Amino acid sequence: MRDRHAVAANLEILRLCLCLGFGLCVLAVPLLAAEETEEQRLFLPEKGADSHGRKRWYDYVMDPDPGSCTVRISPDFAERAPSRIAVLPFIDEGAGNYVLDEIRWPGRKGEALDEWRWTHSQRLRRMVHGYLAAREFDLIPVALVDSTLAARKISSDRLLESTEPQTLGRFLDADALVYGSVYVYRSYYLFLAAGWRVKLAIRMVSAITGREMLTGTATRNIIGLRIATNPVDLAIASIGNLVHLRDVTLRRGEDEACRELVLRVPHPPRAARAVPRAIQRALPVATAAALSPEEGALPPAAFTLPFQPRTPAPHQNLPPERFFLPEQEESTHGKKNALDYLIDLDPSRFETVASPSLATERPFQLSVLPFVDKATRGHFLLDGVPARPRSREEREQWRWTTANRLRRGMATYLAQRDFWLQSPALTDKILQEMGWRTSADLFREKAEQVADWLGVDALVYGEVHDSVAIYAFLYAAWRVGLKLRIVSGRTGRSLIEVSGQRQDATLLPAFFPIDIAISSVMAAGFLRDITLKRAEDELCREIALRIPIPTPPPLASTTESVRTASPPLLPAAEQKDPPKTD
Repeated sequence: MRDRHAVAANLEILRLCLCLGFGLCVLAVPLLAAEETEEQRLFLPEKGADSHGRKRWYDYVMDPDPGSCTVRISPDFAERAPSRIAVLPFIDEGAGNYVLDEIRWPGRKGEALDEWRWTHSQRLRRMVHGYLAAREFDLIPVALVDSTLAARKISSDRLLESTEPQTLGRFLDADALVYGSVYVYRSYYLFLAAGWRVKLAIRMVSAITGREMLTGTATRNIIGLRIATNPVDLAIASIGNLVHLRDVTLRRGEDEACRELVLRVPHPPRAARAVPRAIQRALPVATAAALSPEEGALPPAAFTLPFQPRTPAPHQNLPPERFFLPEQEESTHGKKNALDYLIDLDPSRFETVASPSLATERPFQLSVLPFVDKATRGHFLLDGVPARPRSREEREQWRWTTANRLRRGMATYLAQRDFWLQSPALTDKILQEMGWRTSADLFREKAEQVADWLGVDALVYGEVHDSVAIYAFLYAAWRVGLKLRIVSGRTGRSLIEVSGQRQDATLLPAFFPIDIAISSVMAAGFLRDITLKRAEDELCREIALRIPIPTPPPLASTTESVRTASPPLLPAAEQKDPPKTD
């Protein structure tokens, strides 16, 4: 009888909470509707730009993750920050095999071993490239770097390491190079714990002085841990932990290891570089060549970290790693299948509409324009209701922040697809100089005109249509939705449209009051910044994987060809002499 009364009391509390939530939703509808007509302000300070997606101490505890990330930066980095970066092929210091609990499966040899070594290193290389491309730097696409190295017969790790950075910089027209090594790439299964472990190291080297500008190492463990005390629960937990050995969880570990490294790269002062009298094209089709020592651009000791040749792992006696081989699972790695959607409790679906013009107007150079937030209006939405009051200024900042986070996420994954991405910071600078202030300016000018200002083949428009936290005691989730449109800069036609949403969720079943209380607290802990970032990244990745890979031209023709269209001049009052550069 007492248990029956306890259950009835719990049901009453649940009914009261549902009624309260419904009432708040009713009150919130007029508030959000009143803000529907407000234009979104652009180019505001972004909240948490340097910390969003960066793990904190409690993230390492709650995941759990014994990993770490360390970066050593040259004291001279801020003074001589690079502008144009080439990410060189990474080196796989591991076995190239599938490794489970330190045992190699299935024992690949010959061509298969070479292809998987290249695949493992290339995956992490593209991710580092993508995260850097979403920053203030100009990144040379991976495909162009590879074609240039192949033309120079630099086709293995030994040949790459034996070539001086200054020589590579001249070949690639870059003022900085990123070297990388993959040390650990394996899975573990210990019945109550299972997961992936990824470890990589990067070095950014000046292509002018040959000295190191920064070095960093990151280790990421994405682990599923379940506690059980009786034989039945042990068996259930052991079977359930197998879900952590999926491809999509490996991709999450790779992403987070690379993101942790790039988030620690300082913001260069060139992010605030002024636009000269005529708006220049930001991509290398029209910019000046990278700095060279002959021009006296940098002193001989611009960076104080000496160049350290790569030291292979002592326990490996592998042959030289061959470059430019077919990548295994290139178009499916990290793309969720039906089983992933079921296990993750994710009802998301994606829609893709491609224009027939895409076959003849496939773009290569893209500029990701500021995204528009039509979901939150600057509020933090919990179960569809603003969770806390914010001032008008705070709402404007958070509206820009929500949109810009997904914008940079799309830039990250489009760059991994071998598009040549204009730096979002430079795009914003040019648009500000042209007088853009609100989201209405995005649609005022024709796409052909904006593309000509920016010097790109196509423009990327984005609209955030969902961004909400969901909490229902035993269930918690982040839901993020986005609509993306790529428009030709030559004809103004829409080439491809992709829309979808991602729901990252957790469900912790419980039947007794104490268990319900514990599970509710644990579910609330799921609504952390790092889990929101995962949902945003996976949404952007799923969209990018549905966009065809471009066919880039050779590097030489790209850097030497300039379109004849003249960019517009600024109004006379805004014309200034170009600032002197070092």
